[in-house]
Amino acid sequence: MGALRQRARGVQHGMRISARAVADHANGIRCDRAHSEDVHVLKACTTQIRQCGADWMKALKVLEQLPVEPNVFAYNALMTVMKNTDCPERAFDVLPHMNRRRVSPDLVSYNTLISASARSKVPERGAEAFETMQQQRLTPDVITYSSLISSYEKSMRLDLATRAFRDMQQSGLSPNVYTFSTLITACEKNMQPERALEIFEAMRKQEVRPNVIAYNASIAACVKSEQPDRAISLFEALLQQKLVPDIITYSTLIEACSQSRDPQRAFSFLQGMRRRRLSLDVYTYNSLIVACDKTRQPIRAIEFFNTMLEQRLVPNMLSYSVLISSCESAVADEICANRAREKTCLAA
Repeated sequence: MGALRQRARGVQHGMRISARAVADHANGIRCDRAHSEDVHVLKACTTQIRQCGADWMKALKVLEQLPVEPNVFAYNALMTVMKNTDCPERAFDVLPHMNRRRVSPDLVSYNTLISASARSKVPERGAEAFETMQQQRLTPDVITYSSLISSYEKSMRLDLATRAFRDMQQSGLSPNVYTFSTLITACEKNMQPERALEIFEAMRKQEVRPNVIAYNASIAACVKSEQPDRAISLFEALLQQKLVPDIITYSTLIEACSQSRDPQRAFSFLQGMRRRRLSLDVYTYNSLIVACDKTRQPIRAIEFFNTMLEQRLVPNMLSYSVLISSCESAVADEICANRAREKTCLAA
């Protein structure tokens, strides 16, 4: 009897354990389902925020109306929207919200902030974000360094851009097309055309296919270093790579033609722009007027100037100064021609 009672107690005890286990298991399923639902809501929210484009107020409203706590992905999406506004520095305003919710920024967060500093031309904030990221033991990637270089490029800090590029290589990361094109642009803008062309050739040697930005900056570097023939060769390489030239490409090429005193080729590039239905800007018209000035074609220079006015473009100081120079040269030529005719008549 005693043994039977002990066995009965054991069965009852076992049944109680099983019941508890079943209850715990059910609670676990409910928690998993709730977590799954939260993840689904957050994913939908993140997608909705990204679709806001540059409407940061709409994106913020979506985040505030979330029925669950936002995660880092939702905040990153909001940062991206802020970055794409007229005031990219707004992306940094997201950090205090994350801190209050105890959401730690990740690599994407800091990359977005550094990119925002590039767009707003405030490299100091990008450098601070980079330093904070390293303090939190997050490893920078190619996007991090490329964004940092872009930030320095836009603020005309070639020294810092070069240092970031060197640090990137020393860390074992390989530059991508965006990294190279940004650094080439930085060198070209900072009046180091030869250095820009060296980086372009290094890019090719590493079998990184240049994009239009890299070609445009390299063609501009050729113009600054007075290598118009090399500029034309780069343009031909761009076409062979089946890239589509833009208005910057053509305008710079027209400037190269004015250096080599080849107006016909400049005018052929103008026709190429029109075939591609590219709208000419002041820079393009100035390049055409310069080409006319250097080849003593004042009438055509005036025609380009008048066309610029008809298209409601506002001429700048270069437009007027080159046009005046072209007209003065024409007057001087006419005076010289008249004097030559007078001397011929006297001699006769």
